[in-house]
Amino acid sequence: MLWSPLDEKCRQDVTNATAIDPFSRPGNVVTAAYYHRSAAIPLESLQPLIYNALSRVVLQIPSMGVIIHNMVDFIQLLDDRDEEVDALVEKQQNTRFSQLSEQVPCWRLVIAYAPRQNAISDMVACLVVGASAKDQFYAVDFHRSFLAALLLVNEAKPSRQPSEYPIPSVSKPLSEISTSQQRGQSSHSQSQSRFKTVTLGTTDTARLLGDCFANMTTLTSVIQAVFAASLFTNLTSEFSTMRSAGQISPSGITGKQNAKPRSKYIATHNREDGCNITSVWNEARRIHTASKAELNRKLRSNSLVEFFRRNGGPSLLDTKDIGESRGISVGVSSMGSFHDSKTSESQEQQVWQTGRTICNDYNNEISAALWITLVVGGDGCLTIGVSWLQNIIGEDWLEQVIFTMRRLIAEILHTNDAIKRKAMISEPVPWGGSVSRLVYMVRDLMLD
Repeated sequence: MLWSPLDEKCRQDVTNATAIDPFSRPGNVVTAAYYHRSAAIPLESLQPLIYNALSRVVLQIPSMGVIIHNMVDFIQLLDDRDEEVDALVEKQQNTRFSQLSEQVPCWRLVIAYAPRQNAISDMVACLVVGASAKDQFYAVDFHRSFLAALLLVNEAKPSRQPSEYPIPSVSKPLSEISTSQQRGQSSHSQSQSRFKTVTLGTTDTARLLGDCFANMTTLTSVIQAVFAASLFTNLTSEFSTMRSAGQISPSGITGKQNAKPRSKYIATHNREDGCNITSVWNEARRIHTASKAELNRKLRSNSLVEFFRRNGGPSLLDTKDIGESRGISVGVSSMGSFHDSKTSESQEQQVWQTGRTICNDYNNEISAALWITLVVGGDGCLTIGVSWLQNIIGEDWLEQVIFTMRRLIAEILHTNDAIKRKAMISEPVPWGGSVSRLVYMVRDLMLD
């Protein structure tokens, strides 16, 4: 039996007015990156620095349009924990854009910071892109350009006095902000989504990449296989099949701004007799073969979507059977890597460095109640963002799935070890520094 929680919920609610409409979700793509400065700057210098850097970014990414003062929000973090940043991403993925028009770009930037004695050295830049604009520019490109701009304007004088910039938002616990009260947000609770992350440390990410290389597969494929196995482990035996919809950016195109066609593929997973490492690697290789063939257009006739040109740029459209996007158990998205092999080695000497990166890349074109997004941050750490519809997927049950996923990843990492190391969930996540050269291969390993 196929496990498709969204379709099952729709069948249950078909006779009442509260039926779930997945297309009613905002569909925002949210990408948050940690930034660290080697020396703290006065708090009053933050806003001039951000606006100065943004003015340079829009020159590199013209599709962003113009900068409007209310497109940038500044908020203060209370305890600077990863969970608080996860809550910020969750809020932004559920907050719609208001007063949309051709003249107003469909994006916003949230700068979250935790001041220390009226100075800051750490901040999180959270880029939110509306569904209508997500094919026009790529979030990872923004953060690369933003980092470069911060380095350029680091010693530049601000073009305006700090008093001329908008007043930062009043600090309040993100956990206390009700998503139903957000501006422009739909009152239908069924369309609300939740979000949390799982992060692997630098060492474990590099080791997993090495294992993927040795097993002739990719990081995206093995995480997809692990997640499918984790779902089966926590589902009753009546569910023997599930379908995942993957979307990946072809390597060689990922690093080129304003050229981001992404291919989508459908993978069918069958319940194995027991959840073991061998079956996970076999499944990962199968997924990799299918997705690579899709990128090479060898499976065009069976593809969910095709590349086409719209408004002068590449995008995606379901040009064949719209029914292929139904009955999806889980969506999988790979955002690639923040690492740039030409600059990563020198990043530790830079004034600004990037760290952990978080992304939610839910796609409204695919009806799925559960979605995972993979991205490797500037610190070389893989972060898996998990997004789910709260009235369809139970949080307690999903916690068990995530626990199983952590355990399977740990087993993969330790399979060939003579000495067991600490579990990867306890490994500290560094801001930056020296990273194994294996991590520099991450874009090719994830996407080829």
